[in-house]
Formats: sequence, C-alpha cells, structure tokens
Amino acid sequence: LLLRTGIGGPAVGKYLHVQPRGAVYGIYKEKQRGWWGSPMTANCEEFTNTGDGYGFYMEIPAFAPGFYASVIPWASGRQHKEMMTRVPYISTFIWFLREKGHGQVTIDGAGNAVPTYQLNDETDQKNFRHATATAIRIHEAAGAQEILFALSNKLITWQRGQDLEDPCEQVPEELT
Repeated sequence: LLLRTGIGGPAVGKYLHVQPRGAVYGIYKEKQRGWWGSPMTANCEEFTNTGDGYGFYMEIPAFAPGFYASVIPWASGRQHKEMMTRVPYISTFIWFLREKGHGQVTIDGAGNAVPTYQLNDETDQKNFRHATATAIRIHEAAGAQEILFALSNKLITWQRGQDLEDPCEQVPEELT
C-alpha cells in the first residue's frame, strides 16, 4: 500500500525480514506421539546470539498427523505414504533465524507486490548451517534411528551407524 501510494519515504519496501526457518526430523524406535501435550512442548534459547546479536531459536513443537502430511520432505507419493506410517515415531526440531540480511518488496507493472528474499548474508548462512547441524546432533544423541531434512528439493538422510558428519556437511556453504 505504501509503495503504491508513494507514502512513507525511501525505506518503504526495503528491509523485508521473513524469519527464515528449517526443520530436522528424527525417527525413533519408541513412539513420540508428537501431537500429544501442549502446543509448544520445549524450546531452546541457547543459540539466539551466536555473535553480533544474530542467531537462531530452536523449538520442539507438537505436530498433528495432518500437519506432518503437509510439511514432511516429499520425494514421491510412495515415499510420502511410507513416511506417514512412521509419524508416531517422529520428533521434529524447528528453528527460526534472527536474520541479519533482508529482502525487499517491489511493485510489478500490474501493481502487484513482489517480495524478494534470498538467504545470502554470510552470518545468516552460517547460523542456518549451525542450526541444522545442531538439530542433527541432538537427534542422534537422543537416540534417533534415522534423521532427515530437506534442502532445496534435496532430501538428506542419515541412519544410525552412518557417519554423523556426512549429513552435517551436506548443508551447502552458500544458501541462496
């Protein structure tokens, strides 16, 4: 609205913050029943400032099966159906960055708002990789038999007995 009307000055449309986030799924031997209990079962603020006031906030939310169906990494219909049978055994760690970088909003020729955002700030990329690796390591320490996360339409998996550093290193240096 401010861009269309010209009200607001030169900063209008600049400095779009979207709180980038990610998720790592752990599959355990024991049922986790992620839909049981309060809506927000646990959180971790240890990493909210990893340097210069930026970092990430980690949560272990309660998820119902229907929500899992909409967010678990998708590779194929068969894979998705198989994953849904494992939902009772899944626990999810999600995180939100307090990002240093930003995007912008412009107006196209038809007058529509066009948001643009890329995770290309070096601090934000470092914190995203740190959050992913931290969630992977916590799942492994808690006994997950399998860990997975999706990144840029790539499903990254780990199974107990494999080298834990391998999935941590698969998070690319540049996330754009």
